[in-house]
Formats: sequence, C-alpha cells, structure tokens
Amino acid sequence: MKQATAIGDSQAEAGVAWRQLERHRQRRAEMIPTVSVLAGGPRRALELWREWTAHAESDFVLLDRPEVGELVRRVVRYIDEKHDVLDRIHLHLGRRPGWKEGQAQASLAGKTCRELQWLLEATVPDGPVFGFQWLCGQVLRAARAGATGHVLQAAFEGCAPRNLHDWIAGLHSVRQLAGAERMPAVLLLDRPGEGDAGWLETAGGLLTSIAGEIPSLTLALITQPAALSAYLGRGPDTRQKAMLKEGVVEIAPGANEDAGLRPAAGERIGSAAQEAVVDRLGEQGAGPRARELWKTAYEQATAALEDPDRAGGARSAAEQFLYDRLETHPNTAGLFVLNGKPELGADRDRAVEIDLVCEPLRIAIEVDGYYHFRDADAYRRDRRKDLRLQKQGFVVIRCLAIDVVTRLEDILADVAAAVAWRRD
Repeated sequence: MKQATAIGDSQAEAGVAWRQLERHRQRRAEMIPTVSVLAGGPRRALELWREWTAHAESDFVLLDRPEVGELVRRVVRYIDEKHDVLDRIHLHLGRRPGWKEGQAQASLAGKTCRELQWLLEATVPDGPVFGFQWLCGQVLRAARAGATGHVLQAAFEGCAPRNLHDWIAGLHSVRQLAGAERMPAVLLLDRPGEGDAGWLETAGGLLTSIAGEIPSLTLALITQPAALSAYLGRGPDTRQKAMLKEGVVEIAPGANEDAGLRPAAGERIGSAAQEAVVDRLGEQGAGPRARELWKTAYEQATAALEDPDRAGGARSAAEQFLYDRLETHPNTAGLFVLNGKPELGADRDRAVEIDLVCEPLRIAIEVDGYYHFRDADAYRRDRRKDLRLQKQGFVVIRCLAIDVVTRLEDILADVAAAVAWRRD
C-alpha cells in the first residue's frame, strides 16, 4: 500500500508539472516570451520532457553547451533532415499577390534556382543580413552550387553570423521559412557535475534572449534545484531571472534520481549551493540535526577525495547521515542499527561490525571511502567479510561515502528494494 501511495504521489506531481508545461505552451501561443526551467533530477526531468513533447506532437533538439552557434546549427540540421527546404521556398514565392490558385505552381515549375532567385528579389521585400530574403537567397545559391539534401546548412556555412543578435536573426528567418509548426523545441541539459549557477546564468541568458525575439519558439532547460537556488539567490534581480523564475517547473525525483548534486570526483560545490541542498533536505522533512549531519558528511567526504587519511572520518559522518535518513523513512524507520555486531552462527566468536545492519531482515549496509578499493589488502578483507555475511543469509549493500551525500536517492532506493524483497 505504501508503494502504491508513493507511485500515486509521483503521478500527481508529474500531473502538476505537465499542467505547468501546458500553461507555458499557451503563453507562447500568446507571444509571451517563456523559458521552461525543469528543476530536478535530469533523468526524470528528461523523461517528463520527452513525454510532454510527444503529446504536443513536437520533436526537440538536445544540447549541453549553451552556445548560440551550436544551437542554431542543430535546429538547421533538423529542418534540413525533416523537410524539403526548396519546396518551402516555392510555397513562399507562390504567395505572390495577384496570382490565382494553381497559377503559382504552374509558374514556378521547372524554373532554375537562378530564376527563382530573380523572382525572390522581385517579390520579397529587401531585408537585413540574416533576414528572410537573405536566407532564401543563400539557400538558392547553395542549391545552384550543387548542395543537395543540406541546403539550409550550406546557406549558413557560406555566411556564418558573428554575434548573438545575428544568430537569433538567422534563427528567426529559419522559423519563417520552415513554419512555426515545423520548428523543433530546444532543450539545454547541464551535464552531471558541471551544472552550476555559472552554467545556468549562461544557458538562461541565451534562452531568454532567443525567447525575447522569437516568443513562439519552445525553449527549455534542465537544471538541479540547488544550482537554480544558488543562481537566483546571488546578485540583483534581473529581467532574465524573472523570466526563468516564471518558467520553473519542479520535478519530483524518481526512484533512481539524485536529491542533491553530483559533483565530479574531487570537485566541491560553493557554499551557496550547499545551503540550497540543505534547504531542499528541509523541504523533504529533514530536521536541523540531519541538515547539520549532511554538511559534516559532505565536507569530510569531499576532503577524503583528496586526502585518503581522512577516509575514516568521512565514512563515520556518512554512516551517521544515512542512518538518520533511514530513520525518517516510513519503510525503514526502526529497522537498522548503527555499527551493529550480529551473531553469525558458528562464527559468533569472531565479531563482525557492520556499518548499518538490520538483523531481522538480514540486510547489511557498508559505507566505503573513495580510495577504499585502491588498497588491495582492504579489498580482500572486505570480500572475506561479504562472504561471511552472505553465508549467513545477509544481503550486502555497499556504497561510497561521497555517494551518501550526492546520490542519496539511489542508495535509499536500493535499501527499499532489499527491504521489500525480504518482507515478501
């Protein structure tokens, strides 16, 4: 029943996120600049985004680098691969004032790209560089030069924009040519360990600039809640921050998602981001003691990445934090003992201390340091320990101290699965 309730809560939260994305779509239809900010674990956020765009009958391009040239090239490549760009130019030229139905097709049939370009210059008003007429002319020149299948890409390669304004102008022209309904959505996703307030500021600045010029374009980014809180909390309020704050969609973590951050090995997060993680723990029901335990465990675990001599303290702090979190979860509260010494049958005279143990369900949790498996003797000792526990029917779950503070939900999910299996 508890599992069913958790699934129901997850679906309800997904429904809230879905409704927010639908509201964003309505805002874009009303030409209100909008950037959807999916704040949560990247795996679940990406899954939800795929579901929503499929429902909206829209494809999307995915990038991790907030670089305008790469973004436009990806959109251009998509249009080239999915649509006949020359046919779209025929369609636009066929809207010449005074032509009757069917006259356009007859007049354009068989014309060379040079003739089409002359017609373009005669019927479409002159515009700026990277404007609509410029783009159509570049496409026709590329086709005349022999480009086949990727004329839109060739058009941009022949005269690449040099600044943000020109790239956005070119993207706007692509939208005019392809049609709003054929444009893919754009999603920026920060890579694990690299997404921080700095990445978010750059990505947010790019997408809000595009949204301001092309409000109908579907734009979104996925970021961790801690990075978002750190970014919004520093410096003065700006138009960019206001737009991103308006577009926030909170994503509930899935069974295998992170509740916090995933720094790369040896990398620390700033104090503001740490406070954001602590605040999120509070939102999840963690008391002051648990939040202080996380701070201590995080500091010691990251320090141990650089100094193996501090691994013992890191494991101890991580064990305390994990024990506290298990005590607050309904399906694990009261089950585990910290540093327990269970009886192991005929081996009872050789006491074995386990970091966290549940004797009634025969589950053992061991917290290891980052350098733990680089010590051959320690590795062999732990394998012997695992074997002794397994011979007595224990399920052994091993995790890294750094993962306890950065990938907590993964560990809690493993423990919950072991508890459910034992109870069944």
